[in-house]
Amino acid sequence: MEMKRRIIFIILISSVIFIYPIVFNIFFIGNQIYVDIKYDTDISNEKAIIKKAENLNYSSFFNFPERSWGDLKYYIDKDVVEDLKEKVENSKKQFHWFIMYSHHLKYHFQAKFYSEITLKYDNDTIYELKTGKGRKLYNYKDDYSYEDRRLYFNHSIIPESQQKNTTTFSKVYFINMTLDYGYYCGMLCARGHKIWQYVFLDLNLNVILIFYPYTISWIS
Repeated sequence: MEMKRRIIFIILISSVIFIYPIVFNIFFIGNQIYVDIKYDTDISNEKAIIKKAENLNYSSFFNFPERSWGDLKYYIDKDVVEDLKEKVENSKKQFHWFIMYSHHLKYHFQAKFYSEITLKYDNDTIYELKTGKGRKLYNYKDDYSYEDRRLYFNHSIIPESQQKNTTTFSKVYFINMTLDYGYYCGMLCARGHKIWQYVFLDLNLNVILIFYPYTISWIS
């Protein structure tokens, strides 16, 4: 009788040891692996705006440095978002032993139309962006990021200026694209990647300005 109890006890313990990681992966770690994609637009031609901003060839506007970020990019477009989304979705299908494992992608696309935007700048720096009603979209003094701020001016619309200058352009779409991607899989096994990408388009969807107020990527 005593031997039978021991066998039953061993079977129960073995079952718990076997089942617990599976249950833990499904109900706990599963919640830490997620994709959060949101589109926030209040404009009539939102499909055209989204298609334009997500399919621009950003590498043609910038000479991105060769610093290694692995397969991660310095910009946000549709291919980048779909690639990172696939990485996270594949992670959901895998079994993870590390109890604090997490993997996420957060992508937010926001587009607004403004009748007027005022820009303070020189050829190398944007100092301030605000709407015609005075709402501040960006201010250099409030920017605490330490990365280089890469920017592109369409000088057929924005005059070149070696000194601080102010210009105003009318009827513009302001697209704010933010991406936050990362994973944590244990000591010395983590990665973070964040980008803020501003795109300004005129009524004909021509690029006026592209600006990266914040980019950071790290790995351990």
